[in-house]
Amino acid sequence: MKPQNSENRESAEPDRDPDLAGAEAAMRRAAARAHRRAADGDRSIAVFENGRIVWVKPNDEIFR
Repeated sequence: MKPQNSENRESAEPDRDPDLAGAEAAMRRAAARAHRRAADGDRSIAVFENGRIVWVKPNDEIFR
């Protein structure tokens, strides 16, 4: 494996860890499921927004 200089590191796509290949899709599915469950129970969901954790209702604009 060739060492990368700082220029190559910024433009090169990082190697994907095969153990984490489906992690993003799984997190999106989990978030959608949490959204549906909260909507069914008329509850709020904690989300990270602008560097803060805020509670929002499932029908808020953030989920559209």
